[in-house]
Amino acid sequence: MKKLLFLACIALTGPAWAQNQNGFYLGADLSTFDTDFENLTVTGDGSGIGLHAGYRYAVDDTFFLEGEVFATALDGDTNTGNTEFKRFVGATLGAGAYVTDTLSGLVFVGIANVRSENVTTGRASDAGTVFGLGIGYDLTPAHSIGLRYSKISVDGTFGDVDSDIVGLRYSFGF
Repeated sequence: MKKLLFLACIALTGPAWAQNQNGFYLGADLSTFDTDFENLTVTGDGSGIGLHAGYRYAVDDTFFLEGEVFATALDGDTNTGNTEFKRFVGATLGAGAYVTDTLSGLVFVGIANVRSENVTTGRASDAGTVFGLGIGYDLTPAHSIGLRYSKISVDGTFGDVDSDIVGLRYSFGF
């Protein structure tokens, strides 16, 4: 799934909103993730579908700042089958720059909350940090596509948990 998303993004290339204008944007995400539990032989993986909303502020013709909230429904579990990943939500702040009139890059940091269900301990909701990189391509002034890599680090119920997320996204700017 990761390779398919990566190849699709290379073919399309893609950011969060278009033509470096100020304004709000809404969009949808398709993602895949891998999870590692520190000091355990447990790993996990899966996919997700989500929504994002944000605001982009154009500092000038090249540089921009961005704030975003997101929610993603997850479909994944661990290699032991004991834990299912249900959702993650969060907020990020980022800074980016246009390389061309339509191609941009972005770095971002933020907070995230991950919900999971374990057969022994039940539901868990763990908070952590998120940081990542993105590339974007403006199709029109209102439509854009993007590829993002995010790393979520959580001090979870069973210790530190790190998740790598690759997402393909579409955004519509107002």
